[in-house]
Amino acid sequence: MACRRSRVRVSPAPFDSRGHQAHACSWQASSCQIEESFMLKGTSGLNEVLPMVPDSGTAVPVASSLRQATWTTPVLLVGLFVILIWGSVSFIPPSWLTAVPWWLLFAVAGVMPQLFLLIYPLVTRKQQEPSRFRLPKLMRLLIEAGIAVAVIFGCLVLLVVVELVGTQISPETSLTRGPYDYLGKTAWTPFIYGFFLAAFLYVPLAEEVFFRGFLFNAFRKRMPLVIAVLLQSVIFGALHFFSLAYAIITASLGLVLALVYCWRKTILTPVLVHAGINAIAAMGLFLSMHSTANTPSLGVMHQESATGCVIGAVAANSPAESAGLRPGDTIVQFGDYAITDFRSLSDTIASHYKVGDSVIVLINRDGKTLETRSVLARRSEISWPSIENDR
Repeated sequence: MACRRSRVRVSPAPFDSRGHQAHACSWQASSCQIEESFMLKGTSGLNEVLPMVPDSGTAVPVASSLRQATWTTPVLLVGLFVILIWGSVSFIPPSWLTAVPWWLLFAVAGVMPQLFLLIYPLVTRKQQEPSRFRLPKLMRLLIEAGIAVAVIFGCLVLLVVVELVGTQISPETSLTRGPYDYLGKTAWTPFIYGFFLAAFLYVPLAEEVFFRGFLFNAFRKRMPLVIAVLLQSVIFGALHFFSLAYAIITASLGLVLALVYCWRKTILTPVLVHAGINAIAAMGLFLSMHSTANTPSLGVMHQESATGCVIGAVAANSPAESAGLRPGDTIVQFGDYAITDFRSLSDTIASHYKVGDSVIVLINRDGKTLETRSVLARRSEISWPSIENDR
């Protein structure tokens, strides 16, 4: 880094008690000597050295610029509004999504929002110095990766403990049985494989830049640190509201990622933690998808907001469609088993029936009880143009 030099002159000293004049001082003081270039330990995680008196136009690493950058209130509000719109997609009825081509849904609900999360904070930030990208040194990368592995292990252990305690309190409740389980039981493979790649290659970077790099840093400059940490974690969980339990888990993860960011003072470590957790979830989804490919399925989606086993959508050319089932029907009995909700239907089919079985189904439609018969098909033979759960 170039250094500015300044000449400092000192006026002649007065005569001392013996009549001798003290030596006048004139010297050059170099800012290179007094700037005390220092390493803000871990501030950017990208080999960041920030001098106290940098030359005009000197570039600083992008990662450090996120911590130093500021965003105006209108910019912050626009970012929050966009992710609010994006998050509302999870509340759209499944029957609406079945009419949307998978590639369009993937682009609108997946690719475009993730591009926004990554690009918006970078192009709207204000900073005193221009920034440039700088890769971390190998040793620093290994250190942060080791910390990320430890954090991931701790999160998994905590999740297992909470799951075990939760099942003891409420056996019907599972924190981990969420959208990943449902995604794995659909034959909509183009989205699934795209999800595999994006989940740990791009999504962690985009979401960490937005939620920790942008939202958290913008919040902490406007409110106490504790409130900023909690608020960004709540928003992070709300954006992943596939179910209440899943939103709570995701909000807790957002809290951990923010604390790691505060500790390491680099976006690198939260990205690695996020990528590791997503990779584990994607592998579980992959195994679930292939292990359930030959299991029996009726070919219906449930209606999220309804009580009981209310059908939200029916797959084309599925056993449900052949049996005359319609969205809005409530399944009350499947074979010899009473059905109280969608989970009981799923468990009944998985536990007591096989592909090709002909089963009598009782439904309520417009206040009347109707009886029909359905022949179960392989799950892999039922294709959904959506990403919701099916049975």
